[in-house]
Amino acid sequence: MAQLSLEDAAVEELFNTALTHGLLAITSATIVGHPSTRPGRQPSASKLLRDLVKTFGESEGVCRVPTNERDSPNPFGVFGDDYQPPSEVAINTLLLSEALELADAARHGSGPTGQLTSAHISALEALDAHPALRAIGDAKRDLDWSGGVVADAHETARAAEYLEMLSDEEMERRAEAVSESPIAPAWDDYPELQDCPVCGYASLIPTGGDEMGYGITAGTCFVCSYARSEDAAHELQFSAEIQRLSDKDPD
Repeated sequence: MAQLSLEDAAVEELFNTALTHGLLAITSATIVGHPSTRPGRQPSASKLLRDLVKTFGESEGVCRVPTNERDSPNPFGVFGDDYQPPSEVAINTLLLSEALELADAARHGSGPTGQLTSAHISALEALDAHPALRAIGDAKRDLDWSGGVVADAHETARAAEYLEMLSDEEMERRAEAVSESPIAPAWDDYPELQDCPVCGYASLIPTGGDEMGYGITAGTCFVCSYARSEDAAHELQFSAEIQRLSDKDPD
């Protein structure tokens, strides 16, 4: 569901299916005795939306559905000592109902004219915030993370292969000339040059932001051309944060 794109073929059919499955999970988890909890023909997405509104109410096109989540994992206090899991998730029933009408019209060739928009997709993706669906968002993040790790491994291997074509003298020359690059940071800039994991020189020129303050960013090495992606930088930042919290509270 989180990967649905307006560019997908038959996006209206995919939208309807994803929304139905998402609402089935949420109604099953929050409405006691709802038909979605029993085997047999399942309610439509529009019926599920109406049931949520009937049960939890609606204000200005938004239905606030409780999460029934009294506790939530908070490893090492990552979210802060005072963190409390959200007690409800806002479902934009107005946008989702509109999207269903447009999707049904496109699927059946009759009804209101128009196309799904990014706002409709965002309203659908927002369902992932509910614990009943969070596994979908987690799965996407895991997929993105694993893809980033694999891509960085390929990039590291490529840069290492390129490095073998350079003489020691050429590597030294480039390392000394890195400050002359038009995109190299000045001596008092932050973030500053970083050590390259491939060639070992302090020649990785930052090209991204340092979200967590560890001096780790996306960047490109002036010596061996290794390019650290935002995904790879975020993984290193997160690992550094976990290590800091672990050192702070070893128990």
